[in-house]
Amino acid sequence: MRLEEYFSKHPEIFNGLERGAVINYTIGERKFHIVVGDDIQVVEGVSREADLEVKLSEAAERKLVETPPEEYPKVFGELFLSPEGDAWVEIELVKPMEELLSKGYGEWAKRAGVM
Repeated sequence: MRLEEYFSKHPEIFNGLERGAVINYTIGERKFHIVVGDDIQVVEGVSREADLEVKLSEAAERKLVETPPEEYPKVFGELFLSPEGDAWVEIELVKPMEELLSKGYGEWAKRAGVM
């Protein structure tokens, strides 16, 4: 399973993020973004409106899609803070921290253990 499908099946992963939050994802050569609304839209390609850029290895993707949705933030945070071999996650903040916090990213980061 790909992360795009996993996100579509488990939109609760993004609970707490405000409507309009946008995250770009890059996995190898694949690029897509999610838009938070009443549900989660997964869109091919990157968005110029993204709040964050998330890059992850294919090994990290495999690990994440095997993770129960309630544990996704924790495992994501672990891979960010302590990569496991070829399983890693990188995050680049695109918008100012104050704006990210107002969109709910701070609470999500706390659930992930990275803040």
